[in-house]
Amino acid sequence: MVENGLDNTSTDWATLGTDIGNHTHLNQLEINGTKMQEIWDDIEMSQKFMRGLTSCTSITQLTLSGVEIPSAHTNSTLDSLTNLRKLEILSSHIGEGYTALGKLLKNPESKLHELKIVTGDFFIDASNILSISLENNTTLKKLHIQFHSTNGIQVAWACRNSSIEDLSLIDSDRSCEKELMRIGEVLKNNTTLKTLKLKFGEAITTTGWESFNVALRNNTTLTELDLSDNSNFNNEAIQNFATVLSNNSTLKTLRLENLRHVTRDGWKVRVSIVL
Repeated sequence: MVENGLDNTSTDWATLGTDIGNHTHLNQLEINGTKMQEIWDDIEMSQKFMRGLTSCTSITQLTLSGVEIPSAHTNSTLDSLTNLRKLEILSSHIGEGYTALGKLLKNPESKLHELKIVTGDFFIDASNILSISLENNTTLKKLHIQFHSTNGIQVAWACRNSSIEDLSLIDSDRSCEKELMRIGEVLKNNTTLKTLKLKFGEAITTTGWESFNVALRNNTTLTELDLSDNSNFNNEAIQNFATVLSNNSTLKTLRLENLRHVTRDGWKVRVSIVL
């Protein structure tokens, strides 16, 4: 772990990057950049650090947490780590790094199996890049994204991918009904997704949930569905949900926790689902 207590006055970053690159048994690397801005301000030193880092072929799991890396450095990093199986980008701003991530997902030699992105600078451009790069990707199995719908982001494309089995889409804002309806439309034709978690804001109406529920009527691959913490999932929505699921025989795990607009009558419907 490269922690936030380090700075370029006490650390030889070039040597550290080389040491990491030469390490043949290092599998997991976490870079916490909360207080590492000093190194990124020194362009020459940061370039040496990143060049050394990318030469390590044994890293299979990389976590960038609170990192703000200049585009030139991120690009070379993510594009080169073809042995990565798990990548986490947590509250980080990686700029052109999303272009490199797109190239990595398109690379037939890539082994990336799990991708998690939590806010940071995941905006429209990043979403568009992933949408295109995942069209023919066959390696990614698990995708978790937390985003802000007010930025105009579309994520329904994630349900169109033919390899993702575990998908989690969390909207950090309140206006995502149109996107929920798009997800429902795309989900109708999905035959690979097994686990799905959706958490959206208070702007979702009963109409939005009904549109999504219709997609589940004939779905034969989804085995786990988590709709917990959806604040506007109400009695009418859950009743419609129960009707739709009456013909579904493949769903094995259903999570409906913290639905604060569902009353006692609504939970009676949930009991009927179980029975």
